[in-house]
Order: sequence, then C-alpha cells, then structure tokens
Amino acid sequence: MQPSAAKRILVVEDETIVARDICRQLEGFGYEVIGNAREGQQAVEMTATHSPDLILMDINLAGAMRGTEAAKIIREQFNIPSIFLTAYFDNTSLSEAESASPLNFLVKPFAERDLKTAIRIGLHNEEMDKKLRKSQMRFGSLIQTITDGVIELNFENGESHYSPRWFETLGYQIENFQTTPDLWISFLHPEELQKFSPDWAEFKKNNFLRFAGEFRLRHRLGHYLAFQATGLAFYNDKSKICLIAFNNLTDRKKAFQATRLEGLVTMSAGVAHDLKNALTPLTMGLEELSKGQPAQPAMLDALEGSVRRGLQIVRQLEGFAKGVKGEHFILKPYYILKDLQPILTATYPKNIVIFPRFDTQLDPISGDPGQLQEALLSLCGNARDAMPDGGNLRLEAENRQLAAGAITPESPAGAYVVVRVFDNGSGITEENKSRIFDPYFTTKSRQQASGLGLPSAKAIITAHQGFIKFQSVAGQGSCFEVFLPALASEGGEAEPPAEPAADRIAHGSLVLLISQDLQVREMISETLKLLGYAVTSAANETDALVVITEQHQHIGLVLIDQNLPGQDGGSLIRVIRKMLPQANVIALSNRAQDTLKPEFKTQDVTGLWLRPFTQKQFEILGSSK
Repeated sequence: MQPSAAKRILVVEDETIVARDICRQLEGFGYEVIGNAREGQQAVEMTATHSPDLILMDINLAGAMRGTEAAKIIREQFNIPSIFLTAYFDNTSLSEAESASPLNFLVKPFAERDLKTAIRIGLHNEEMDKKLRKSQMRFGSLIQTITDGVIELNFENGESHYSPRWFETLGYQIENFQTTPDLWISFLHPEELQKFSPDWAEFKKNNFLRFAGEFRLRHRLGHYLAFQATGLAFYNDKSKICLIAFNNLTDRKKAFQATRLEGLVTMSAGVAHDLKNALTPLTMGLEELSKGQPAQPAMLDALEGSVRRGLQIVRQLEGFAKGVKGEHFILKPYYILKDLQPILTATYPKNIVIFPRFDTQLDPISGDPGQLQEALLSLCGNARDAMPDGGNLRLEAENRQLAAGAITPESPAGAYVVVRVFDNGSGITEENKSRIFDPYFTTKSRQQASGLGLPSAKAIITAHQGFIKFQSVAGQGSCFEVFLPALASEGGEAEPPAEPAADRIAHGSLVLLISQDLQVREMISETLKLLGYAVTSAANETDALVVITEQHQHIGLVLIDQNLPGQDGGSLIRVIRKMLPQANVIALSNRAQDTLKPEFKTQDVTGLWLRPFTQKQFEILGSSK
C-alpha cells in the first residue's frame, strides 16, 4: 500500500546529516518533503506558509524553542499533528510531549521500516479521528433536531450531560441545575416514579442494557408532559455509559420520530463499539513502537488488519449515506443467478420450493459480483422469512427496454436486466410499506433480524445505478424487482482479477474462519497467520456464503462456530460440505458442556474445539499442512 502523493511532510531536525537522511527516506516512501527546519520558531513559520500534513519533530532543537513547544503551537493554531523524534526519552520528556498530542514517538536511531510504519499509522489515525469527530458532530445535530432532549450518563464516575433542549422543553434553564445521573428521575410523576424506581436501580447495576417506555415529566408550571424515553447502555473504556433520548408525545405525530430514534441510538452505540475495537490494536501497537523496539512482522500485520477493519466500518456508514462503492467488472447476470441456486437449495427449509427461470441470453451488466449476490441473497432471505410455514419462491430474470419514467419518475430510459423475487408468504401491510427500506426497521424480533437486509440491498443496487420496485398484498405475498442498467451485448466478459498470491498459503489452501465473536476471529486469525496460513473470516451466515461463493476454489480448511446465530438446523454446514467437499472442517464452541451437534456429525466434521483454545491445537494444525 503506497502513501498518497498528496501527503506533505515538514522535517524539523537540527542535525544536518540526520535531516538529510530522513528526507531521503521520506521521498523514497513517496511523500513530498516541503523542507527542513532547524529551530522551533522556524518550524512554526514554515507550517504557516506551507500547511504540511504532518511534522516530524525533533524534541531537542537548536534555539530557544524546544520541539515540544513548537509542536504544541502548531497543533493549537493549525491543527497539524506531529511525530516526535528523540535520542533520549525520560518521564519528564514524555509528560512535556504529551501536551502537544503527538501521533507517535520514534527513538533514534530507528530503522527505515519503523519510520514508514509510524507515519502510515499516524496519518491513518489522524484521518480516522477527523472522520469520527465529524460524524459525532453530525449525529449530535441530528439528535438535537429530531428529539426533545438527550441525556448522557456515566454510572462509573457520576458525570452527566443533559442537553439544554431537555430543560427547555420542561420550561427550565440548564444553568439552574446541578446535573446528576438521577436528576431526571426526580421529574417523574409520583405514580411512575414508584413503578420505575426498581427498574432504574436494576438498569444501573447492568442487569439489562435497554429500556423504553412512556413517562410523564413535571413542567415548571406544575403540569406534566408525556414523553417517550428510550435508554441504551454500552461500555466505553470499561465505563458504563447510558444514552436516554426523549420525545414529547403531547403531539402524537412525534411517535414515528421516536421509533426512528431508537434505531439511531442503537446504531451510534454499535458504531462507537466497533470503532473502538478497530482502534485498540493500533493504540497497543503504537505503545510498543514508542519504546524503540523493532516492529515485528506479526505486529505490522495486526496493525494493518486493524486499519482495514476501521476502514470497513467507515465504508459501511458511507454505504447507507450515499451508496456502496465496489470494484466493478463486466458481468453476465446468468452466472450470478446460477450460483445462487445451490446456496438457496442447501440453506432454505425443504418446505420452501424454489423455481428459477432465466436463460443465458441476459444482457451483460457492470457491477461487483459479490455485492450483487449479497443484495439478491438479502431479497431471497426476506422472501424466505415471509413463509415460515413453507411456500414458493420464484427467481426470474429478463431483458427489458424501458421508456423514461416508466418505473419511477426519475428512472432513465434504456435497456435493463430485471431480476424478480416472488413469494407467496405473509406480504407487507400498508402501514409498513413506506418503512421497509429504513435502516434498523424490521417486523421480526431483534433475535431474528437486524433490520439491515432490505436497506443494504437497496444501497447496493443504488450504487450500481439501479433501483428496486416492489408490490405486496398482506396475506398473499410480495414481488421485488431489481432493475440494473444493461450494457451493449457485443464483446466478451471481463473476468474479475485473480486472488493475489499473498492470500494463499504454500499448499494452495485458504482458511475460512466463521465466528460472530470479533476477539475470537482476531486471535485465531493472527495465530494461523504466524503458522503460515492465509485466513479469511466471516461474522455471520450471509458473509460466510459470500466468501464461499467467491473463493471456494481456494478454501482448504473451515473453522466454524457451531452455535452461530442464524443457522437454520445446520444449513450453513450443509452448504460448506456441498460447495467445499474436499475441505477439512472443525467446529468451535465456547460452551464447556457442548458436544458436536448431530447435524455436524452427519456432515463429516472433523471434530469440536472448546474455548479457551490452546496454542498447541494450532501448532498441531500447522504441522499437518
């Protein structure tokens, strides 16, 4: 991965030979060196003139101004980060340097690889931090717009943050109160205070993580206003944080906003949790590098993997905001649809009959094959869930020529490939039709669905310049039509690029790890990589099916959590055995009392590993390659 040519770096070093060597290395990495400053004041002046992206700052400089002081001024005035360079590092220097919020420390002499790694990780962390701050500002503005007040409570240290609007809605000014976690409880109507107090005590003790209900809160003038309150707890740096959002129900039109708010609060907590998990390995790795120890390959792999996970989270958020971007190729839809058949047949209950109808003459399209298959799997999964007692699922496709505005007012004229998914299930009620593509909306329980299937499918199709139309009658079934712009039928089909050699182990096989637990996936992946394996992972059944479809020719070993949520009677293991007949399969479990499930035994699974796993198990696995 090469750094962007636009990244510009200022070197601040008073030793001429050292500065020249650093500049040479930076130019070799592909960065633009805007100059070398020998004194702190000169560094500040050059920063004001040239606006670099990063400062490499020696702590001890010629002149009156130390490097730490110059870096602090640059950070405060221009918001440009620094990486400190020093030949001597003690607690006093560390304390002084921390006030400048540096990205990293490098102890001289340092290896070229350490310099390159520190810069790459530092620039990435700075970019992620900017995006996170921007996202938090947008989310805060959105929350203030659609709610009548938000409270953030920290049960560990007692800190409380009440939005001014919460007090204003009740006729008060925030300046007149000393906020505490229990302050809002004192505004409850006496009847609700008596009923809710035990639940609030249990909530603070972590016996449950979410509550929602209607509460009457006392207005300054003495009357009570009805509010919908949604509370959600999550952990931030080992502290339990609670977000409570309020909507004034005096005007019943705000009830719909309260429902949407629950999804936004859930999403914000989930994003915060996922981003912290992605950034934690980076923080730990930087601490090791700051000690002046040479970077180990395994550490660099872990850091790069953490970067990829962080970027994936950002891409998912961007996908819901403005569509999903992927690498597009010229594709024949017939093969995408044909590859869906064995997946649907193997994973869906036997009481659902699948009727495919499409031919080889479908026009070519431009798209990402994995994303398109994921979108169609989401639509088929929605059809399956609508037929819990069985039924018919028809998957059809045809070429169609459309006039402008024929499907939607904005749909352009042209040639399209139309894919239809029919079911004769429960259908969609009129009141839910306008909400089925809303993120986190679902008519199923949270244990059955996250509410992201249809929104994700729509985001993917929109990113392919297409659109989705649906028709449904409650109790009779639904039909979803996907319209994808067709290309001219002349010419051959461009094949996706082959998997890079680095993604395969020496024996030509790839390890597929399937587990919902992020920490388990990271631990096993890093261990197997040290043993020479190439590893790809999936967090759920849908992700696993996509990986198997795309890389089945490379997969030689599958490690699968036999208690993976969403498995329908071992349906995923049946797909694995059908599509990967030569692969070795090992089941995983974190329950000490577990034995190998019957459906796994019938599919010739090699054995069962119970957590905690030992290093010896992986060494034996590695020696059997």
